[in-house]
Amino acid sequence: MNSHHGLPLHGTTRLLQRALGFSALGFSALLLHGCGGGAAGGAAGGSNTMQINEASNGFGLLLPHRVHKPTPAGTPGVEIVAIRTYADLVNNAKPANPVLAPTQWPTTAILPTGTAGNHYIYANFNAPIDIASVLDASATAQASSNLSGSISVEAVDPLTGSVTTLPGRAFIGGRTYAGAPVGGLLELQQWVGLAGSAPVALTVGSGLPGLGFPGTESTTAFPDAAKLVGPSSFVFVADQDNNLLTHETFPVGQQIRMRITGGVRSTGGKLLAEPGLASSTVGADTVGPEVAQSPPPFNVAVITPGNGDVNVDPQTSVRIQFSEPIQPFSLGSLDNGKPPTPSSAVAITFGPTTSLVNLPFSLRPPSVYDLSTWEFLPSFGFPGAGPVSAQCGAFNKVTVTVNSQKFLDLSGRTNSLGPTTFFTTGQGQGLINAPVAPDAIYIGRFGSKPGISV
Repeated sequence: MNSHHGLPLHGTTRLLQRALGFSALGFSALLLHGCGGGAAGGAAGGSNTMQINEASNGFGLLLPHRVHKPTPAGTPGVEIVAIRTYADLVNNAKPANPVLAPTQWPTTAILPTGTAGNHYIYANFNAPIDIASVLDASATAQASSNLSGSISVEAVDPLTGSVTTLPGRAFIGGRTYAGAPVGGLLELQQWVGLAGSAPVALTVGSGLPGLGFPGTESTTAFPDAAKLVGPSSFVFVADQDNNLLTHETFPVGQQIRMRITGGVRSTGGKLLAEPGLASSTVGADTVGPEVAQSPPPFNVAVITPGNGDVNVDPQTSVRIQFSEPIQPFSLGSLDNGKPPTPSSAVAITFGPTTSLVNLPFSLRPPSVYDLSTWEFLPSFGFPGAGPVSAQCGAFNKVTVTVNSQKFLDLSGRTNSLGPTTFFTTGQGQGLINAPVAPDAIYIGRFGSKPGISV
């Protein structure tokens, strides 16, 4: 059978060694024998990049996520902390001090000032947005609100996996693509400007097509007016009939989310450092969270690796995408350098049914601006595949099971569905054996009663 020596052990793994009394070399040996294995790693950050300042529906912040600064007992304190780094999340979110729920839109077409108006959602960045990275000038792109795909605004039915692109009008710096197409392209028109502290609709041709943009129907000051009209902001206004004066709402009973991807860049060429997902509902949150699914009719759980993937690197982590941001401690333990506690929400298992190994893992989001996607980091590596004659098949098949009614969204609602998927690992890297006495060894047993001995 193939043996595998992993990369430097994960911080959680090292602490687990100490907790169990293993030396580093001995613990590696524990992972190597049998069918091989390795350890999972983490992500690195960057500098000189574009950042999300905030995302909001006007009624409250959606990004960055927020949490109370905990008391020494781990309960909510008075101060509220914006989660902009992974350290912010680890240091402040606790099982008894959860990430705060987002603010919902009202069910009626009103603005934060209480006056009539369209629902909207916006994202503000630390640098002016390169319009070409977000908006599409093509006349054919009008069906998708002239969005290029780097930012999307959609409604999600988590039970069916159905995702619907919401109709609306997208603005950057008060500009939007409109008018009669020339050569298949629309004109970038300035519909909205700023007069003091209030947005104003500007004359375009013989009309005021921007009338109905948030704050333009009143002469009084409007919250965040300069931000909404500034070049560093993307604003999406609900608009199904191509007339901003007919006030519209986003749909009730679905998860409304704005996904911001790494395709967004600044006018100076900076790339977005961390993607984000701003999400809420219209009215009280009655929408439970689920593992995201591919669109019907396939409805495959978005778990990677999974769905029968083969020859997977034994060092892999497991990534699960959910329909909305998830409360971290309802999934498991954050990757904080301590041994993880068992999770009742997700199980990652391998080995024969007679000696099933339930792999401990910790959690880390690829981006703290998107708590709908989580990396499950194994405390040690998966078994690698060995020669056919060694009959390692029972050991290198990994099953990922999500249990129903176990994990929570930020509003405290639980999931209904419990998908299961699997993948099989390939061979790990070779090992040069050194003459050492290991503390413990995993040995696969074959025959009529396969199992694992330590």
